[in-house]
Amino acid sequence: MMKILKTKIRGLSYFKNGEFEFDFFASKNVNFYEKERKNVSHVINKLYKLNSIALLGINASGKTTSLKLVLAMLNIFIKNKSLSEDDIPEIGNYFDDEVICENYIFNQEWIYKIESIISKDKSNSLYFKDEVLYRKKVKKTESKDKIFTNFEETISRKDIDVTYLKQTDSIFSGVLNKKNHQLVEDSVVDLTNITDVNKIQYFANDMDISYVNFLDDSIESLIFEEDTKKFKIRFKYSKELIESNIVDLNRFLSSGTIKGIMILLNIQFILNSGGYLIIDELENHLNKSIAVQLIKLFNSNINKNSATLIFTTHYIEITDFIDRSDSIYVLKKNPLINIEKMSNIIGEKDRSDRKKSDLILSGSYGLGTAPKNSSYKMMRESMNKSIQLLSSESHELMER
Repeated sequence: MMKILKTKIRGLSYFKNGEFEFDFFASKNVNFYEKERKNVSHVINKLYKLNSIALLGINASGKTTSLKLVLAMLNIFIKNKSLSEDDIPEIGNYFDDEVICENYIFNQEWIYKIESIISKDKSNSLYFKDEVLYRKKVKKTESKDKIFTNFEETISRKDIDVTYLKQTDSIFSGVLNKKNHQLVEDSVVDLTNITDVNKIQYFANDMDISYVNFLDDSIESLIFEEDTKKFKIRFKYSKELIESNIVDLNRFLSSGTIKGIMILLNIQFILNSGGYLIIDELENHLNKSIAVQLIKLFNSNINKNSATLIFTTHYIEITDFIDRSDSIYVLKKNPLINIEKMSNIIGEKDRSDRKKSDLILSGSYGLGTAPKNSSYKMMRESMNKSIQLLSSESHELMER
C-alpha cells in the first residue's frame, strides 16, 4: 500500500502564516528498541514512518480542524476520492480563494510529489485549478534529508485532455487507478464522528467475546440474530437473556463499551489493510487505560502491515505512554492556530527519563496545552459573582 510521508498546505485562513505542515515520518533518529516495539515502520534507507500520531491541545486549539485537513489529504491522495466526496468539501471553510497543497507519497522504490492548487468556483464548490506530478526513484545511498529533493516532473494537469479528467479528481488518481481497487478503498477509515453504531450488528457474531470483555468483563455473551434483528445479551451475574434492538442497546451497554467495540472492529480492519485510522478525541467515553491500550495496538508486533493511527486528544497524561515526541503535535491558538512537533519545541531537553505530561503542565516550554492559571482565576471570580448575584435575587424573592 502507498504511504503518505508529508503534507503541506499554504493559503489557509486560520493558521499561523497561513500554513499547515504535517509529517507522517520519524524526524528523530530511530533506535533498535523502537523498531522492535513497532513504534515505527521502515520505509526505505533510514526513513521510517510513525505508527501512531497524536494531536494534543486544549479545547478550541485547532485539533479537529487539523485532523480534518489530514483526513482530506488522505482521502484524496491515498483513498482516491474526489473533491466533492465525503467530507472533503468542508476544507473549503478553511480558506478564502485557493490553497496550494504539496503531498509526498511513497510506493515501493518511488516517491511521488504532487503540487495541487485547489480553488472554489462561484458556488463555493472545490476544483483543481492546476496540478503537477513529480517523482523520483530513491537511491540506496540517499540520506533522509535528500529523499525529499531533486524530483523530476512527469505530468502537468494542463497537459491532460479535460475529457479524461474531472475537475474534482486529482491527476494522482491515474497512479492510484493502477493499484488494487480494494486496497485503495480500504486504505482510510474515518472515525472523527462515531455515530453509526449500526455496524456493530454486522460484525457482532464474528467478533470474539474478548473484544467485549476488554471493555466490560461483566458481559458473558453478545449475539446478534439476523431473523429478529435483535441483540441477545447475557451478563455473568445473571441467568437472564436480554433482548435489545440497536436503538436501545445503550440501555444495557455503556456508551464507552459501544464506542470501544466500534473502535476495536475498525482497528482490526485497518491493521489488516495497513491503512490509516483517524479518530477525533480518542479518550471520549473511554478511560485512560483503555485509550492507552488502543494506541499500543499500533505500536506492537500485531501491526504487521504498518497501519497508522492518527488521533486528537486533550488528555495530557496519554503523552506519557507515547515514546516518541516527534509523533506528538502540539496545537495552540492565539489567535491563529499554530501546530508544531513536541520534539521541536523542547529540543535538546527531550529526554526519556522525564514525563511528557510534567513538561506540558510545567508551562516551561510554551507547550500551551493546559488552560492558563489566569484564565482559571478569571472564570472562578466570574462564577463567584454570578453565584452571589443569584443568591441575592433568591433572597429578595423569598422576602416578597
